[in-house]
Amino acid sequence: MLMRLMTRYLAALAATSLLYGATAIPASAATGVITASWGKGSPNFTDPWTMPAIMYTSVNDVYASSTTGVNVTLSASGGCTVSQKQLTVTSGATPCVLVMNSPAGGGLDAATATFTIPTIPLGQSAKFGSVWNKTPQTVTEGKTYVMGAPKLKTNKGKLVTFKIATGSNLCTVVKDSSKGWLLKVGKKAGKCSVKATAAALPPNYAELNAASYWTVVKPS
Repeated sequence: MLMRLMTRYLAALAATSLLYGATAIPASAATGVITASWGKGSPNFTDPWTMPAIMYTSVNDVYASSTTGVNVTLSASGGCTVSQKQLTVTSGATPCVLVMNSPAGGGLDAATATFTIPTIPLGQSAKFGSVWNKTPQTVTEGKTYVMGAPKLKTNKGKLVTFKIATGSNLCTVVKDSSKGWLLKVGKKAGKCSVKATAAALPPNYAELNAASYWTVVKPS
């Protein structure tokens, strides 16, 4: 008797399913996609990162949009901070981790994207003598020029040293305790160059590595 009742119940349940249709589990919506760049004409961000690193202290505008049609919000950690759409680099060695989020919209699930951006230190500068950036870059046979003060330092306090790079048979570098770092030009025409260096200040400032080139000309 019990078996007969169970059979009738199952038959009735099957008939009801055929009549009204079984309840389907709704399919998940596609996930939204975020696209970001530094601005018009700049390539889109990629993960892994393939664009140049960003420099310590630089401030960069981030342009981002989502296929959800909802605004993208930014957050940052590591070697950077973010305010609104503006990213500031706070380290010359620690990568910047930039996270983007956009709520669901337009029939799409919420979108998210994370970019790990390498950072690099800022260069140093120094106050060179006028001959260093002379235009045109010519020096006269037999003359002496001041390239920098005797204890020339970078803008970050590192001592600068000068050394002949090319044309040592035409020019020489001399350090005079009162006059400073001097470029002494010989009495032959040609080309010579000098390299100026200063130590790095890790992690945020790179070493100074500058050079200047001259053509040696005869007195006019």
